[in-house]
Amino acid sequence: MSNKMKLNDNVWVIAGKDIGKKGQIISIDLNKNKALVSGVNIIKRHQAPRSQSDPGGIIEKEAFIHCSNLKVICPSCDSPTRVGFRLLNDGKRARYCKIQKCNEVID
Repeated sequence: MSNKMKLNDNVWVIAGKDIGKKGQIISIDLNKNKALVSGVNIIKRHQAPRSQSDPGGIIEKEAFIHCSNLKVICPSCDSPTRVGFRLLNDGKRARYCKIQKCNEVID
C-alpha cells in the first residue's frame, strides 16, 4: 500500500455493503492493503466463554476493508478526495487534496 492513508485519517466508503459511511482508520495492514475503520464493515463472530467475566456469545466487531474502497476526507474542504504528494520547501513530502478549488496540504 502506498502511504496515502494513515492512522486516524477520516475516510469515506465508496464501495461495498457500507457505501456512504464515514469512519476513522484504527489499524492498517500494509501486506494485504486493508484498513480497519471504526463503525464500518461490522461482522458477527461466535465466541466461546473464556472466563467467568467473559461470558462469550455473539460479538459484533469491525473487519478489515480494502483500501481501494476508501477515500480520504480532506479536513479543509470536508469532502472525499484523491490524495497527491508534493515536496515542501524543507524537502519533506506532504499529502495534499487533489480537488481543484481546495488544493490544501492534508498533513
